[in-house]
Amino acid sequence: MKRFWKIVLLSLTLSAAAICGAGAVGNEISIRDPNAQIYVQGVPVLFPNEQGEYMPAISYQGSTYMPVRSVGEWMGKNVGWDGATKTITLSGSVGSVIHGENEAVTGSVFHGIKEGTAVLCPERKVYRDGELVTFRDEQGTVIYPIDFLGVTYLPVRSIGGLTGMDVKWVSGQSNGIGLIFLRRPLGSGEQSGLRKYAANLQTAAEQLYNASESFRTAVPAQVVGTETRYTVTDRDKAQAALTDMQQQITAMQQLCQSDSALVQYYQNEIISNLKSLYTASQTVSNMLTRNDVDTVTEGMGVVGTSLPVVHSGSNTVLRMVAHMREVIEQTGFIDPFSNV
Repeated sequence: MKRFWKIVLLSLTLSAAAICGAGAVGNEISIRDPNAQIYVQGVPVLFPNEQGEYMPAISYQGSTYMPVRSVGEWMGKNVGWDGATKTITLSGSVGSVIHGENEAVTGSVFHGIKEGTAVLCPERKVYRDGELVTFRDEQGTVIYPIDFLGVTYLPVRSIGGLTGMDVKWVSGQSNGIGLIFLRRPLGSGEQSGLRKYAANLQTAAEQLYNASESFRTAVPAQVVGTETRYTVTDRDKAQAALTDMQQQITAMQQLCQSDSALVQYYQNEIISNLKSLYTASQTVSNMLTRNDVDTVTEGMGVVGTSLPVVHSGSNTVLRMVAHMREVIEQTGFIDPFSNV
């Protein structure tokens, strides 16, 4: 999920006087990489500054901070800065812009950070449509913006309040990366549409699973020592099941056409698995057509690699779709397949 560009890793001590004014000397703070992927409206995001360079999210005292400029763009606001009064303004109404990680190109400068120093700026203010916004933590303590490399940051909790977005944190996955999700509360129409989408997709996934069950009875697996062997007991039934599976895969691919950004993560993952399953089923179908193999050991050759995919791939797809539907039905949050 984290992309790799021409990366500038920073471990910097910045001049507080130059950034926040002479009165800010002594407000230097230590920051770190939050090691988290951030999703906004289902899109994995980046934070370009005014020069189009990509800034990182940062972590301070256990909270993840994000650039205010990007937040204003998500809100569909003009973002202004008055250096004399140290004021950021979010005003007007323009098209909402979410910069996804797919827009970055080779050679783009990404200001990454492992650890470093930034500046706490108590005098820096944020106005939304002419009104001063004060940010507080759960205990009611005022939270001040942070300046890192000339970019103003606020914590994700404050950003949720500023934008009206719901926020969800998913702890580190198997790769150690945490996940943060921000999204606007779903309207009844959008939630109804997502529920219908998930229900239709699950019906198709169940039909695919039933077809693969027929294949498994025709080509059962048996564990022999440390090996798994697949034996063709009914070639015609297996071939018919594979044909059915391919038809169901095609039908599911056609259903995966929601234009809601909130389900793009799911669609991409499901489509990727469907492609792998279709390729594997075609490989096994060709083997059956040649009529030259009765028993195959897992991992031995192309067919030996494809048979486990055909056996278990539909089950994986079904669990993915069921998980997506459960998430939509229960919370409306679109989170990854952390429990699948």
